[in-house]
Amino acid sequence: MRTTLLIGLAAATLAAAVLAVHAAALAQPYDPNRARVEAEQRDIQAQQSQQADMDRQAAQAAQRDAYAATDRLRTESTLRGLEYDRLYPARALPPPATVRGRAALDSRMRSDNARLDALTDRALAASNARIRAVQPASKPKHHAKKHH
Repeated sequence: MRTTLLIGLAAATLAAAVLAVHAAALAQPYDPNRARVEAEQRDIQAQQSQQADMDRQAAQAAQRDAYAATDRLRTESTLRGLEYDRLYPARALPPPATVRGRAALDSRMRSDNARLDALTDRALAASNARIRAVQPASKPKHHAKKHH
């Protein structure tokens, strides 16, 4: 009996809550345009949602196009490099230098560098001598005085 009473009380409370909600809705004056306005608002929201979805899809398509263009350029570059290698094969590289060969190479490079330094010094000295030999046009010429 007690359970029945509690269930009855819960049902009455629920009915009162539903009635209060409906009473609040019924208490508002009837507006014949309200249904039309709500329908228009739903349409506007649906259009905005659809536009947002279309914008998102367009952005994704643009991103896919950019990736595809990058991949095409990378592929073209790779193919160009392969074609160049086919047309102009690289010369065979000499075997790696041995320790003795490296020492000989280092010695030759030192002597070549010394020779280049000597040639550069000689060329610089010759250039400086030519520059010193040129007399400026504004410099007065020395004439020997005549003694009578």
